[in-house]
This record gives sequence, C-alpha cells and structure tokens, in this order.
Amino acid sequence: MTRKAALYVMGGALGATLLGAVGMGVFVVSGRYDIAAMHPHTRPVGTVLKFLQRRSIAFHARSVAPPRLDQPPLVRRGLTLYRQHCVICHGAPGKGRQRAGIGLNPTPPPLEQAIERWSDAEIYWTTAYGLKMAGMPSFLLGRTPEELWAIVAFVRQMNRLSPEEYRRMVRAAADPHDTVRVRWVGGTRAEALARVRGDPARGKELLSEFGCRSCHIIPGVRGPGGDVGPPLTRWAERQFISGRLVNMPAELRAWILDPLAVDSGTVMPAVGATVEQAQDMAAYLYTLGARPRERLR
Repeated sequence: MTRKAALYVMGGALGATLLGAVGMGVFVVSGRYDIAAMHPHTRPVGTVLKFLQRRSIAFHARSVAPPRLDQPPLVRRGLTLYRQHCVICHGAPGKGRQRAGIGLNPTPPPLEQAIERWSDAEIYWTTAYGLKMAGMPSFLLGRTPEELWAIVAFVRQMNRLSPEEYRRMVRAAADPHDTVRVRWVGGTRAEALARVRGDPARGKELLSEFGCRSCHIIPGVRGPGGDVGPPLTRWAERQFISGRLVNMPAELRAWILDPLAVDSGTVMPAVGATVEQAQDMAAYLYTLGARPRERLR
C-alpha cells in the first residue's frame, strides 16, 4: 500500500469515528433512548451492561475475605435481616416479590440462584456497595459488615428451602425458645432440580389430561396450544413463576396445586391435581430447556 493510500484509509477511519461520535452525541442529546423501567434495555445495551457489571463485581470483590458462614446463629440473624431488606425485591421460598420489586428493571434475580454465579465475596460486595445500574442500594451505610455477612450466610442456605421450611425458620428466628426444629440446608439450584420428586413421563401425560395446552404452549405435550397464558418453553431456565415466586420445585408444585393462594389476581385456575400429580407435572416442566448440568436424573 502506498503512503497516499494509507493516508486515505487513515483519514476514512478517522472520519467514520468522528461521524459515529457525532451521531451518538446527537442521539443522546435528542433524548430518544427509552430509559423507562417499564421497558428493557435494547439487547446490545443490556449485554454490555451485564458484562460490565459482572467484571466490575469480580474485580472489586477480589480482596474481600469471607468469614465462616455455616454458623446457625449467623444464618438466623441473616434471615431476619433478609426479611427486612431483601425480600421486597428478591422474594423468598413461597413468597413472591412485592410490587416495588416487580417494577424494577433489570429484574432483581432470585437469590436462591445467586450461589451458582457469585462467590461469597461477590455477594457481600454487591450487598455492601450496591449496583448503580440495577436499582440495588448500598447497605453498608446502615448496617455493619457483620450484619451483611449474616445476609450472605442466609442466602447460601436458601436455595433448597421449601415454603414450609422457610416459614418454620421465620418462626424459630422470631422466638428463640420455639421448640420447632429448623433444618438449615445448603447446596445449589442444580442439585435441587436434580432431586425433584415425580415422574416426568407421567407428568407429561397429566399436562395433556388436565388441558394445560389449552392456555400454554408446552413442548412435547399434546393439545391445541393456546396463547392465553405464557409459553412454558425452556421452563427450567426461568427465574420466576408468574413474575412472583422464585422458580424452584416446591414453589412450582404449590403454584400448580392452588394458584390463587399464591397470587389472588391470577386468572390461572386450580385444575384439581393431587400433590403427587403436581409433582409429576413439575418434574416434566423442569426437563424443558434445562442446561446439561441441571437436567433431571
């Protein structure tokens, strides 16, 4: 390439860069980008922000040294603090997010699943310092580091709790003299899915027999394939049930048995399934879209 040609190329590249910068400036000044919480970011913007968030948390949390978290008194204290500060946005076993949490964008993730993606140090750093781009406040200004570690300790125990176990823990934490024996559990969401009770093959048949395809698109299930309710494709990868409950086996079973008990405003009817039938249907739904490490055994 001659020197003259190289200068043309460099000039063209510089001109394109300047033109792009001017265009971006005009777009920003125009105010046309939609920042309403009702609407998600565009895919490119959302991808960049998510990547930036993940890398930033990993960088800033690298020097955080977690204490020992498997101590029942610490977990019990964390439960109390979680109910005070976190459940409104993130929900809890058998308890959906409150209205303020539903209105946030991006949607606050269910913390039962956090242990799959975040280390103890990263959960602590996020809780302590908050996130600028996610509506997550900093709790370091109003709570001690010990209290924030207690929240981390409870989050680590939450992913395998059934709604009943969570309620028992709440009672036990409220009354230290309560004789209810609380079982503090751990593990990952993948392990919880792997232990889903029920027969997926029978569940597939039941979803057809109960007419679930009349309202939902369900891969592999016979029926008309209605669009009254949302499609249930890739169910195992979803974070929430009906936008309220964390998508975990016990919550899904409770939702199938009595939707109105969970959300009084839902139009989904109770189909009259037994507990065993609900378990079977849940078992099949968790085979849909599951990543290989989360597939049912």
